[in-house]
Amino acid sequence: MIKQHRTDILERVYMAIIEYWSDNQLPPSFDELTRLLHYSSKSNIFNYVKELVELGYLEVPEGKWRSIRVVGSTWTPPNVTDTLKLIKNKTAKKAILL
Repeated sequence: MIKQHRTDILERVYMAIIEYWSDNQLPPSFDELTRLLHYSSKSNIFNYVKELVELGYLEVPEGKWRSIRVVGSTWTPPNVTDTLKLIKNKTAKKAILL
C-alpha cells in the first residue's frame, strides 16, 4: 500500500509539471508546484522531483531547479501513459531492492 501511494504521488507531481509547462510554456517553480498540489511545504515537492530525476523522467541542470525538463522531449513526453507505467515499474523495483 505504501509503495502504491508513493507511485501515485510521483504521478501527480509528474503530471502537474507537464500540465503547468503545457499551459505556461515554462516549468513550474517549487512554490508553484507546492500550491498546485496543495502541500504546505516545498521540501516534499523537492524530494518527489529529485526522485523523478533519479528515476530518469526529469532532468535538472545542476543548481537550476527552475529549468526542470521532461526527459525525451522539449516540454512533454511523447506518450504520457507509457511513461507513467514505467514510473510505476521503476518505483516498485527500487522499493524491492531496498
